[in-house]
Amino acid sequence: MLKEKSILAIFNREVQVTVDRKFLMDVVTFVRDFSRKSDRVRDHINFLGGNLIGVYSFLFLNEDDYNWVNNVLKINDFDKLQSDIYDLPDINKNFKVSSDAINLSFLWVTYRALTSDLPEKEKMILATAAIMGLQYRRLSSIHRHRFPYPADEGIAQMVYESLDNKSQLKKHGTWQAMLDARADDILGHDALHARVIRTLEPDPSIVAALNDMHTRLKSLVQGLTNKYHEIKNNQSKLVTTSKYTIVEGEAILKDSINSYSHIKTLMQHIVPDKHNFVKSDLVGVVGETIKTANEFYLNNTLYFISENYMVKHIKNSPIDIADLVDEIIMFSLTLLKKENIHLSNIPEVALKLRGVLASSRFKSDQYADIKEKMDFIVEHANLKINENAIISTRIATVFYITLRSLIAYKK
Repeated sequence: MLKEKSILAIFNREVQVTVDRKFLMDVVTFVRDFSRKSDRVRDHINFLGGNLIGVYSFLFLNEDDYNWVNNVLKINDFDKLQSDIYDLPDINKNFKVSSDAINLSFLWVTYRALTSDLPEKEKMILATAAIMGLQYRRLSSIHRHRFPYPADEGIAQMVYESLDNKSQLKKHGTWQAMLDARADDILGHDALHARVIRTLEPDPSIVAALNDMHTRLKSLVQGLTNKYHEIKNNQSKLVTTSKYTIVEGEAILKDSINSYSHIKTLMQHIVPDKHNFVKSDLVGVVGETIKTANEFYLNNTLYFISENYMVKHIKNSPIDIADLVDEIIMFSLTLLKKENIHLSNIPEVALKLRGVLASSRFKSDQYADIKEKMDFIVEHANLKINENAIISTRIATVFYITLRSLIAYKK
């Protein structure tokens, strides 16, 4: 028997919409339009269609709440509804998420969809839209709290690249795809909260279900946020070897780089001498910066490059390692000049290089040639290395060679 004072009873009393195809279209349109709001369309599309944390704003605003309450649910007295919710014995006002009537309303719509007379397919369309609306609202709040100001895109790209395949975001590739998968999981008949969603009782179970959905999103975003700040902090202390002068926590070169030919000549003497070329402190710095890279593979690759530097056409290939090192130096210096990055600012240099090298969207014929040759070298320098490790080791090796060339020049 339905309790007179319960979440379900209050919503049934205060929300008098008819759950039909028109209501279905109202809910679907609301959720669809939010994802591509005219005043926020670029940010919302870039956020949901991408996988970066903090770079693009994702805002569920008061006007969206108003539209949902007044134009979709058509609630005449929302303040009374919220007050009645607060008065329930199993509602704690201090728990902002699970005592919020708008959050609860999305679960009520989900329940009404699944228990309606709509065809089964339409039931699921409406229920999915309601769950998606709830996820958008919760993710917006969490994301905005963690990133009140835009994040650095290069660091955000590093965060995504550092994720393993167990990460839901990495597994699905975009925020939207991940949220779609979560909605399917939440609505599954064997899901953790399946019974609660289909009965919307008892109240303690509704509170637990809503808190759980929120906590899962919050934990995911918090993990990405922690990773973001970890990488960001590493950039400020990127290099602390004696090769640099430390001023207020930022490593800078004493001289700017102005001679490619000079660097090229220096590296021709350094690279064949593996004890001079491979510096353990710098290998460690690169390993800390590129989390996906394995230092064992990186060391093997650097020693292989040193030992075969003077060899023409290694492993019966057309690759000349000396020429490849020159290509890497030229590519890096050209990129940084184009980006107007002062080469004395090592953290910024490293950040830009790391972001470019790890980005699947960066297109360059010059780097495409470097990638192909370096992947060949990494594979032959390491036995039984998988494809993901080849990619991360290639990125780390190009990164290392660039930094090592900067150190060489200032001696």
